[in-house]
Amino acid sequence: MRDGDSAVRKARVKAKAAEGDQIAAERAAAAAEERARHAKLALKKAKKISRKATKSARKARKAAEAAQKSFAKAAARVARAEADIAKAQRVQKKRVAKETAATKSAAAKVVQKETAGNGGAPKKVASRKVTGQKRVHRTTVSRAARRPRVFRVQVPTPATAPAISALEPSDGSETFLLGQSDLS
Repeated sequence: MRDGDSAVRKARVKAKAAEGDQIAAERAAAAAEERARHAKLALKKAKKISRKATKSARKARKAAEAAQKSFAKAAARVARAEADIAKAQRVQKKRVAKETAATKSAAAKVVQKETAGNGGAPKKVASRKVTGQKRVHRTTVSRAARRPRVFRVQVPTPATAPAISALEPSDGSETFLLGQSDLS
């Protein structure tokens, strides 16, 4: 019976070892499943964080574009305001120069300088006829198209007559000078 007992004992030891291996394998499988579940949750959380980051980046880009537009508008407003101030200062300077002129001739010189500087004085031009070639675009030509076309070209001529001063009355009556702001 000894052989039978030893065989049973060996079988029991093998069964216990197999049971321990099975339990260890089950624990390892459960641990692997738990790690996989945690990895899935971490991936899900990472995706959520990524979506939030993408959304916030999109909002930041839109805010930056809006800020750029508002900056450009503000810069344009500043430039316009500076130009308006400079123009007002020039007008004021001209007005003061006219008012402080001692005589009418000095005021006339100031006016001549102003008009000469900015080209405000009207220039006399003579017209001359220049005929161009007629252009026929279709086979049937109307009566107006058969006549030669006449182009008027303005040619500047030197001023022969002296310019009349705006400050000196031409007919001897009492007159006064209105500024540009008084007219509007």
